[in-house]
Amino acid sequence: MSTVTAALIVRDEEQVIGDCLASLAGRVDQIVVIDTGSRDRTMEIVRRFPAELRQFEWRGDFAAARVVHFVAMSAISAFLVVHVAMALIVPASLLAMVRGR
Repeated sequence: MSTVTAALIVRDEEQVIGDCLASLAGRVDQIVVIDTGSRDRTMEIVRRFPAELRQFEWRGDFAAARVVHFVAMSAISAFLVVHVAMALIVPASLLAMVRGR
């Protein structure tokens, strides 16, 4: 079976991150949250879930955060699902396709 990782780059998402992570839990093999300097309760909420929390110093460039972490994760995961905190679900059809079912 292929490994599917959901990767989220977030900042100050306390209003939505809990629901987002709850929708991913059990649907993917791994959740990695890259926080780019939240000043709210985002990191506190992430720590309540089975997710790996990484911190990245914001450099004013979303692409830099994405490249640094996604390149590193590509070595450990067959598939990356790039997810935004406002989204609440990963479609089952996408996961089935990735896993070859």
